[in-house]
Amino acid sequence: MATPQKVEIDVWNLHVLVTHDEGGWFAQGAEVDYAAQGSSLDMVKKHFETGFAETINLHLKMYGTAKYFLSNSAPADVFGELLTANEKSGFTYSHKSIHILEGTEVKLEYAEQPEAQAA
Repeated sequence: MATPQKVEIDVWNLHVLVTHDEGGWFAQGAEVDYAAQGSSLDMVKKHFETGFAETINLHLKMYGTAKYFLSNSAPADVFGELLTANEKSGFTYSHKSIHILEGTEVKLEYAEQPEAQAA
């Protein structure tokens, strides 16, 4: 039986562009290619936060590392398209999580997401 391994992930001041078009909200990370949708500004921020932690957990389970997720910035064409949206804003996002890897299982033990700050 494998000894459980504790992995801590820290992400500080990730820039996130938020757009509002056609009744929906969309948030796209700049330094990390991750996006989320929501029906309001608060919901898109919440979906971004929870989905971000879940995506890290999934990468740890699939690859044993989060480097593939955390090392890819948003494609220039996607980010450029978002910059032309009629209504846009942004925030910075920080994330800290602890994941327990045991064999092929990964459990999210702790996640802290300080309140997103307007950019």
